[in-house]
Amino acid sequence: MNFVSKKSASIVCSLIVSISLMADPELPSIKVPVMDKGPQLIDGLFADGQWEKAAKIEAFKSVDGNSEIKEQTECGILQDKDNLYVGLTCYFKDYQKTTSKFNEQPDNVFAGDSIEVFIDPGRTGNYVQIAINPSGKVSFIGRKADIKTGVQVLKDRYQVEIEIPFKAIPFSQKDIKNIWGINFCRTNRQTNEFSCWSPTLVGFHNSSRFGNVEGIQADVANIFKLQKAQEEGNLILATDHTFYDNQKYVKLKVKVGNVKSLKGYSINSKIFDDKGKVISEETTSPVFFSNLINPVIGSLKNGRYQLKVALSNSQGEIIEHGKTSFWKINQAQAPEKNVQVKNHVIYVNGKFFFPIAIHLWNLSWGEITKYAGDREKQLQILESRLKDLKEHGFNTVVSNVSFFRDEIMENEQAVMDSGSRWPAIDIKNAKNFKISLSDILELLRKYNFYLIASPPFLKKADCSDDQVEAGANLC
Repeated sequence: MNFVSKKSASIVCSLIVSISLMADPELPSIKVPVMDKGPQLIDGLFADGQWEKAAKIEAFKSVDGNSEIKEQTECGILQDKDNLYVGLTCYFKDYQKTTSKFNEQPDNVFAGDSIEVFIDPGRTGNYVQIAINPSGKVSFIGRKADIKTGVQVLKDRYQVEIEIPFKAIPFSQKDIKNIWGINFCRTNRQTNEFSCWSPTLVGFHNSSRFGNVEGIQADVANIFKLQKAQEEGNLILATDHTFYDNQKYVKLKVKVGNVKSLKGYSINSKIFDDKGKVISEETTSPVFFSNLINPVIGSLKNGRYQLKVALSNSQGEIIEHGKTSFWKINQAQAPEKNVQVKNHVIYVNGKFFFPIAIHLWNLSWGEITKYAGDREKQLQILESRLKDLKEHGFNTVVSNVSFFRDEIMENEQAVMDSGSRWPAIDIKNAKNFKISLSDILELLRKYNFYLIASPPFLKKADCSDDQVEAGANLC
């Protein structure tokens, strides 16, 4: 039974203005009904009567908004106090051909047909992505909280139900606008159609083009508080570096402001080594807002350390706490070329430099990994591509996951814990990629390319301490 009504309905597009938000009037809008309790059986059959009350989207558009969609998708969305529920019905015309595509690479969510749900609370640009294929394989980029999914493949369609706990959605701040950016997308490999509720024009990840969703009743302030406490404590820490070489101290800033009085309070900071042994400890009297502490690290050996800070009251009870990691490394050698950034401008040996850059992923990566066991063929393809780019004026490349293939293969668990969108696929690609880091650097030198070697898996400016650690383990 299909939960989406066949009655025609128009999507209301409205101009919504708040203190700091003006929604694009061209974007579709929808309001999510609130249930006392959402669907209890998440199996892809839409048997629960609650789906009849869902806000409904009856047709998807092409990603560019201009092309006709031959095999349509319908969607429903509703909520209760704890969860958001999404149901999708994905139609197809040729059961045999379509389902054969499903089974080609069932463990790769994005290899065949798949649906994707993007959720951006308050339209901050900090969104999560959930992707599911007809085999039930799920890719979820969010917090460590269980989402429930159910998939059913029928003669002319497949159906997907998703239960998304609000606590599984990372919130970047405790106060967000009432309008969320949400989009529902489908990749149909059989018809080569890319469709979505709100056309994103340049790819599904364009969060500025997600649809406007009103009426979400998540207790954001409380969830945000719990998430911050679980991740890193609620004491705000900031260090001047993540990697230290010849520095004698860590410049640690501790912000305190959530208590009424600091009489009798103390701040205790400890440095732990990788085995959990306390290396040093310091206790000071705090002041409101910004406290500067300088833990001594000059004599530390190379390695990873964890800095934990606790704010305690006069009875010794910990009121707030926080932690961060840092690394002690060998002092870096001075590079041949002095690269500086001043006022957001790059200078090389004192001269202005404008990078005309391309991501390494675009250097025929798909073609290269087809030759999984042929290192020479892979090198030949890469060199040909670099030569062509040099002739067309490029001077810089940005590293990608495969750039760190040796590190990935030695640290598979770090990859799985890193926040990468598709860690299993990254590991598989690294194993197929036979070109080493030194091979790539040699080719870049040959054609006089500069390299922006961004650490893998640190996808966001506000990445968590765990993601920093995973990236550092790989580098």
